[in-house]
Amino acid sequence: MFLFRSTLAYAMRKQVDGEEFEVSNIVVCEETARVSFWFVVTLPSQNSTTVDKSVLEKAIRESRSRFNSVFFLTDQTLEFVDIWPTLKSPVTYDTEPWLIAFAVVISIVVVGIVLLILVSWIHKKRNQKQALLDPEDKTDGHENGGFTQIKEQLNPL
Repeated sequence: MFLFRSTLAYAMRKQVDGEEFEVSNIVVCEETARVSFWFVVTLPSQNSTTVDKSVLEKAIRESRSRFNSVFFLTDQTLEFVDIWPTLKSPVTYDTEPWLIAFAVVISIVVVGIVLLILVSWIHKKRNQKQALLDPEDKTDGHENGGFTQIKEQLNPL
C-alpha cells in the first residue's frame, strides 16, 4: 500500500504547485484482500481539508502511465472508479512509412534500368571484339559481278 500512496503523492506534487504532498497525506480506507479500497487526499497545510475531486482526477489521469508501470498493470486491470483512462496519442514517425516503401521500389527500378543498359553495352562491346577476331564472319561481303545487271539496263534514263 505504501507504493500506491507514494505514487499518488508524487502525482499530486506534479499537479498542485506549491504543495508538498507526502505519503501521510494519502488516507486509505476499507482495504480488502483483493486490493479494493477507497482513499482520500488531504492538503499538506491543512490536514483536515481534502483535495477537490477534479484536481485528484486530473492528477491520476495525467500520471496513469506511472501507476500502470509501478504495479505492472494495464488500464484494463487497474481501475479507478469514475476516472476513465485517457486514450494514447497516435504514433508519429520521423519519416512516413509510405515514403520508405516508395524509395525502396524506386531504387529497385533504377537499379534494374542501369543493369539493362550496362548489359546491353557490354554485349555490344563483346560483339565488336569478336568481329575483329573473326574476319570470316564479316557482314560487308563483296558484290558478285555474275549476278548483277548493268546499271544502264536498270536505269534507262
